[in-house]
Amino acid sequence: MERDIPLPYLRRLNRLYEDWFRRWNLSPVMRLETDRLDWLTDLVDRADLFRRIERYLD
Repeated sequence: MERDIPLPYLRRLNRLYEDWFRRWNLSPVMRLETDRLDWLTDLVDRADLFRRIERYLD
């Protein structure tokens, strides 16, 4: 079903999320680039993700 979503719509939605994210100031924000992470099945990626989150929370 997602293949039928028009690309211009997805690009605009992404821009809106990015704008909202930039303006958010009610709490600290941790940004995680997950494009190349497989934290569901790769134990190394998962451990790295958890380590980064724990460091951020300390």
